[in-house]
Amino acid sequence: MSTYATLYGTITNSSNFSCSNDGFANESIIFGHVIYGGVPHNLALNVVVWMILLLIFSLLRRSASESGGSLIRNSSRRWMNILYSSASRPPPEENNDETEVDIVDHTHGGVWLFSWVPKLIHLSLSDIEKKCGIDSVRYLVFQQYMILLLVIYTVLCIGIILPVNIQGLLDSNDKFDATTITNINPRAPVLWLHAVFAVLFLLINVILMYRYSIQLGIRRNEMSSNTICVRGIPKNVIDETVLKQHFEEAYNTCQVTAVEFAYDIKLLTKFYNEKRLFQDCLNYCQRKYDISGERPMVGYCSCCNCNCKGCSQVDGITYYTNNLELASANYSNELKRVLLKGTGVAFITLSTTAAAHSIVDDYNLIKRSHSTSSCSEKIKSGKWQVKFAPVPANIIWENFSTNKATSWIKSILINFALFAIFLFLTTPAIVLAGLRELKIELPVSSSAFVTQIFPSIMLWAIGSILPLTVVTLSGYEVFTKKSQLEYAVMVKSYIFLLFMTVILPSLALTSAAAFFELTFNRGSILTQLQCVFLANNGAFFVNYLITSAFIGNASEMLRLPEMFMLGLKMIFTKSKPERDALKLHETPFDFGCQYSWILVTVTIAMIYSVSCPLVTPFGLVYLILKHYTDKYNMYYIKSRTSYYDSSIHDTAISFSVFGTIMMLGCVLFYNVLRIGSADARSVFILVILIISLIFYFGVISFNICSSIIPKKKYTSEESASSSSYTYLPAVLMQESLFMNRVVNDGNELADRSYGTYE
Repeated sequence: MSTYATLYGTITNSSNFSCSNDGFANESIIFGHVIYGGVPHNLALNVVVWMILLLIFSLLRRSASESGGSLIRNSSRRWMNILYSSASRPPPEENNDETEVDIVDHTHGGVWLFSWVPKLIHLSLSDIEKKCGIDSVRYLVFQQYMILLLVIYTVLCIGIILPVNIQGLLDSNDKFDATTITNINPRAPVLWLHAVFAVLFLLINVILMYRYSIQLGIRRNEMSSNTICVRGIPKNVIDETVLKQHFEEAYNTCQVTAVEFAYDIKLLTKFYNEKRLFQDCLNYCQRKYDISGERPMVGYCSCCNCNCKGCSQVDGITYYTNNLELASANYSNELKRVLLKGTGVAFITLSTTAAAHSIVDDYNLIKRSHSTSSCSEKIKSGKWQVKFAPVPANIIWENFSTNKATSWIKSILINFALFAIFLFLTTPAIVLAGLRELKIELPVSSSAFVTQIFPSIMLWAIGSILPLTVVTLSGYEVFTKKSQLEYAVMVKSYIFLLFMTVILPSLALTSAAAFFELTFNRGSILTQLQCVFLANNGAFFVNYLITSAFIGNASEMLRLPEMFMLGLKMIFTKSKPERDALKLHETPFDFGCQYSWILVTVTIAMIYSVSCPLVTPFGLVYLILKHYTDKYNMYYIKSRTSYYDSSIHDTAISFSVFGTIMMLGCVLFYNVLRIGSADARSVFILVILIISLIFYFGVISFNICSSIIPKKKYTSEESASSSSYTYLPAVLMQESLFMNRVVNDGNELADRSYGTYE
């Protein structure tokens, strides 16, 4: 007989299965019976903490703006300047027109501490588009559609479904039980109302997502129209004239306007960053010397380069001058080595779009041979892979030097590590179960904090770590496009969060391992599905939404993850000048992680909207606060996204609709478990579910209903300007060698657009 650790106690593979023990007074039970499901306690606690965190944020923000002058005089506030002074930085000059909103008060006398709140509320989408780009607007518009969806759900659930549930006949001391579907007799005809509303909710979601898809309008094409990416070139071929000769001989009508090779810049980037660090430290020491008249001393330990108390003191200016010279020499030597060998990748810019299409078609259509030239044997043109090149800002330059075998091995190992984490450490229940195994005494099970609030806070905290883990580990995979990495992060985060915050807690399981083991035990899985409809399970998700809405959004405003990373960097810095040189580099808004968070949270509200109507208003509160939190971070903290693959917005639509289909499945399981599969209500929902799944997978996989679904149209704006791109990373664009080469080719340097390097 198998046993499984669950959120509600220990269950066995037997016919007498129960999600929780009957005796709630048993101290070994983690989730017991509390008044109103612990919702009032949790709501009060979260509102208080939310107000405190917002007050702290406002104080830190004002302090950062007041001390944003000399960092030497305000060295003790360095961390505040790094984290919050970005809010004091005005938008770029090209965006500083009369319509821009400045959230920072440049005079602090008599200014209200929360004056930034009304300014944030009045920040318009046009301001967002000018500062952050069209993709940010599309993301915020998606949030607005989700808010409208939950407004409709909340009105219908609270106004109709909730009164019906309360009119049930359950005799319980907990009033929260009366708000759930379990308060109604399973064979009561009134449950047809829940089935009809589940179908209605699906239709409403489909209609709103259809409207959003139309509003997306013309997508931005991330690929260049007249620049192609060629892979498979021998690495010793770095002469652009050879490639020009090949294309002009093999394709008579084409004219090559530019050839750029991709280089192995991993080590070069390291030396470049060291140069910048030592230069910043040297500047700090020189400023301090100019102000005080005394040469600054820094701690130095020859064995470990630390800055401990017993380290010998050396002259800072001399020390960092020597280190800067050494780093510059290393950089110069590495640059010479890099330029002698390519990575087998080159970017060829053609004079016309038609010429680029003809070459790409020649290599991608099914045929045995390609056009050849007198150079074909030398450059191995028959083994090339040719595709249209992405825009330079979308390229991850360092990954071109990694071969396919290494890429596959790294990808397999990283995804295996993610799966192992997901399999065994996916819910906070495993921590609570571990406390039981260690015989750690918890307060009695009637405590609302222990039974409902603490687990929901843990679920939010661990759920916050999971996307960061996905982002960190996925960064080691070999993606050559940033949009590919962003899309992979979105899909992985969504799947893992869906299992961790929705499926496993709903089934009262501690990890995916228990889920898979239970899946292969016939009879147990159907019994386990009854856990989805327990009243205290619905209360758990209400508390989770409350925690995500208040503490979660306030933590994002305070930038707690960035604060943690900054603290680690400060601990491992070697000297005070290096600590002063610490910066949080501006990064684009992380659409992948944020989309996955929103979609999973909305999915919770969708799935439980019929069985536990109280989740919908708190899901709505979460989305409203999340909308303004993202708007603030997007406009005042993050940098402009200069690239993007619009498929991530289309995937968000698919995931949203899938959440409503999961709600249909949830209602179907309830009817099958309580009244059987032969009942008319079960058959009705089953038919609707099958039709929904057929249309869903047909649309996303086979493009059925193409006559009524808005067709994706791509703008040629990127293509029109693609001839002005230079396909080189910024670390190489620093060199006069490349700068002179661009000018000598007859192209004006000021008119060219360069790839970004982060």
